[in-house]
Amino acid sequence: MSNIELVVKSGNNLPDILKGLLPAVVAQHPTSVDIPKAVKVTPAIASATTTLQLTTVGHESLTVFERRSLTPEELDTLSSERDALDVMAKYIKGRLEAHKAMVFNHFDVRFEETGVDVDADGEPVSLDGVHYVVPATEPVQGGSRKFVRQVSKGAPLVTAQRLDEVAEAGDVEGFDHKAYLACTTPVRQLDEEKTLIEMRSNPAVLDALRKAVKPGGKSASLYHRPG
Repeated sequence: MSNIELVVKSGNNLPDILKGLLPAVVAQHPTSVDIPKAVKVTPAIASATTTLQLTTVGHESLTVFERRSLTPEELDTLSSERDALDVMAKYIKGRLEAHKAMVFNHFDVRFEETGVDVDADGEPVSLDGVHYVVPATEPVQGGSRKFVRQVSKGAPLVTAQRLDEVAEAGDVEGFDHKAYLACTTPVRQLDEEKTLIEMRSNPAVLDALRKAVKPGGKSASLYHRPG
């Protein structure tokens, strides 16, 4: 019995088979360095914190706990707060990215100090080019908190397009366009041009479209823009 017959008769599904086809990953050092960007507390950020006054008693954020129209004063209050929130959101995003870079660098250095070249699952270390993709944990604040680098592994993926490229390249003997078609299935989708052409000679297309058409959905978003 051939190897392929053994694989098929084993009852493995395609994702399991693909895992066994992946090339071995050789442990390497990161190819580039992730230096955190400095996020300065600018006058705009200082002003935003003053506007928010989140820790000042009596200056809690305005919240209307009923369904009613807002007064001009309330709208002005929300507008001022929104300006401050937008400034703080950008600052917070930058600081979170800096935190990630610094802590991941810490994990990477600790990992290199151990001299280990496999991850917690005993698999070769893979890299994203900047950091080791290896789980790590560091207790902080006396053990009451901890920084954690959690790693998730996606399933191997083969797309019809990539398989078509393999067939067209002709690098695999016996796998041609016919074999590619045997491994794939066509996906039907509405062709606007073909529909218009068919409509000219077949009036029933219009009636079919009338039965098949659905109204476009609506969505609403809130923006805060200059007046």
